[in-house]
Amino acid sequence: LMVASRPVPTVPLSDEKLEVIAKAKAASLEAGSSLAPENNISGDGSEAAKPSSPITNICGPIEMKGIQGSDQRKYVLDLTRLTSRDANWVPESEGGTGNWEKELPSGGKGQKFIPKSVHDDEWTMAVLRPELITALTHKCMTEWLESKKAAREKSKEEQPEKVENKDGKQTEETTKDIAKEDPKKDEPSAKPEAKEGKQLEESNLKQLRDEDEIHLKTLRYNVNVFLPHTKSLEGLDDEAHAQILKDEERARDAASYIWNVLLPSLTKEIRDSSGHQIPVDGIALTEMLHARGINCRYLGRLAALAVAEEAADIKAELDVQAGKLKTLSR
Repeated sequence: LMVASRPVPTVPLSDEKLEVIAKAKAASLEAGSSLAPENNISGDGSEAAKPSSPITNICGPIEMKGIQGSDQRKYVLDLTRLTSRDANWVPESEGGTGNWEKELPSGGKGQKFIPKSVHDDEWTMAVLRPELITALTHKCMTEWLESKKAAREKSKEEQPEKVENKDGKQTEETTKDIAKEDPKKDEPSAKPEAKEGKQLEESNLKQLRDEDEIHLKTLRYNVNVFLPHTKSLEGLDDEAHAQILKDEERARDAASYIWNVLLPSLTKEIRDSSGHQIPVDGIALTEMLHARGINCRYLGRLAALAVAEEAADIKAELDVQAGKLKTLSR
């Protein structure tokens, strides 16, 4: 699971939300309700202990609860999500991508399907699919390993080696220059050096793997972004607040990847019939979308892309009939 550990306020609810809760509790107590007492009073009537630190590290949604059962085992409840909220379904004014706002005309019927704010409970659980996170992680790690490999090869070619010239003096030449000068020179004596180089490379493998593990940890996603009724870290921990802003940017990048890459590529694949299978019912369609990391709530966007492709095909056919085109381009 690519879930990042991040610092959050020990009391994560905003002051406004806490005030609403306190008023609701006070009203319940005045009405003689048997609900829980005020926040600062524990169950036995004594004053509850205040949190020792305003910041707490957590790996998972802030709504989750940890309990220890009568069997002495520890359980996690309310594990509501393991991926970030989909920024395509977050208003642009609240940090979303704004893709829907750009696509739908202002004042149109489609605008009612765009959340007005992050406080919209209907879209709080509109999260990214785990298949998408896995695909993006593989993509980033592949680019990371390829860049490291290219850097190693480049440094190996440009690494100077000391060789003796005819006067017995040592000069530095790159391995590339030596290979150009005489590729077969000193083959027997090169065997021990090759063996030493292989041993050195094997000894560096573990270090390279450790570096890769460190980089992989940086690719984890924060599942507590774009949440309603939460307290900001600004002023409590500036470094953690800056990290939250980076996490929101990564969530927007993932949502934009769906919009700009996955949806158009799937539309083209269906149009060209280049996929392994074409869905013939709702179950097959759902499985195909989920396998690519696309939620079914994007069916409307896929339909809009299909209409645009169909309009382009109709125009091309008319151009062929009018003699403007000889063949249909695919």
